[in-house]
Amino acid sequence: GSLNLALPMESVYKGFNHTPVYGSGLNAVGVAHVGDGEVTVVDLYQQFFKASSFKESTQIAYL
Repeated sequence: GSLNLALPMESVYKGFNHTPVYGSGLNAVGVAHVGDGEVTVVDLYQQFFKASSFKESTQIAYL
């Protein structure tokens, strides 16, 4: 399946290069360490299609 989602540009605070996401892998929520803080990451692809979109770290992606 293909799903396109949109977010108003005014809502975007900052873009990051892909960073490792830590979680149990049992659900679509994980945590990424960005600078001195932590960011909650929701894998919407897994939430909607029941398959993780997180790939090997060699693939170029954005968070």
